[in-house]
Amino acid sequence: MLKNNPEYLQVKNIIRNKLSYEGTIFSYPSDPIFYVSFKQAPPYYSNNYDSSANYAQDMQIHYIKENNVSYVIYNLKNLSVQDDVPNFIRTGDEEKYILNNFKIIDRVGKFLILQKNRNVDLFVDNNFVKYGNLKKYLTEINLESIPRSEGKYKKKVLQSDKVRKIGEFSSILQLNNFLKKNVILSKNKFLVFVSEESEEGYTSIEIVSNEGLKTKVKFKSCDRFEFCIINLSKIPLFYKDRQIAEIIPQSHFLGKISIIEELTGTDLWWESTSLW
Repeated sequence: MLKNNPEYLQVKNIIRNKLSYEGTIFSYPSDPIFYVSFKQAPPYYSNNYDSSANYAQDMQIHYIKENNVSYVIYNLKNLSVQDDVPNFIRTGDEEKYILNNFKIIDRVGKFLILQKNRNVDLFVDNNFVKYGNLKKYLTEINLESIPRSEGKYKKKVLQSDKVRKIGEFSSILQLNNFLKKNVILSKNKFLVFVSEESEEGYTSIEIVSNEGLKTKVKFKSCDRFEFCIINLSKIPLFYKDRQIAEIIPQSHFLGKISIIEELTGTDLWWESTSLW
C-alpha cells in the first residue's frame, strides 16, 4: 500500500533515518497506516474522533509519554474529522500537548513531521508562517455556540467561590487600559461577555499578546444579559501561558466584559462538541 502512496513512504524513510528515532511515532489526528508501516503497536484510539473524551485524550497523551515517542506525524489536510468540528475543539488537550512538546522539522506533502522538543513555541517558530492553512486554523478561531452554552450552564459557577473576578469593564477601552497597567496571564483565565442588547450573528474579537502575537476569536452572539464564556487556555495561541496585552473588537458589542480566574476544579472547561 505504501508503494501506491509515496508521501507515506517518504515520511517513513525520513523518520527512520533520523539518529534520534527511537522506534515509535504518533499519528495525529488519524492515519493508522503509519503504525502498520513502522511495525508499532498503535494507541488504543486510532483517531481523534474516538479519543475526544477527556479520559481518552489522557490515554493518548500517556501513550506518547510511555512509549517515548520522538516523532509525531501531523496531517495538515485533516484539521477536522468527519463533522467539521476542528481538532482543537474535539481533542484540544491532545493537540495542546503535541504542539507544546514537538517541533516542526520537515514537511512531506500533506504531512508535517514534528520532533520531540521540550523548549518549543510554535507561534514564534519561523516554520509556522510557511504553512498558511495551519496558521489560519490555529489563529482564526470560530467557537460557534460554545461560549453561549458555557455561559448558560455555568452561570452559577461564575457567581461561586470557585472563581475570582479580576475585573469587570463597561467598555473595551476600559478593559485595555486595565491590561496596560496590569500583567494578566492567560492560564486559567476566562473572558465573560454580558451583552446589553440582543444581537444576531457573531461577536468577534482579536486578542493580542505582549509579544505581538494575535488570534481572532468569533462566536455566536448572546442574547441580552446572557453570559458568554471564552476559556483562554483552550485557544491555541494560549496553549503557552502568555500575557494578554490588548483586546480589539472586530464587531459591534455593547455590554460588560469580565476577566475571571478559575480557582478550583475544571467546571469551566468546555466538554461538548455537539454545540458546533
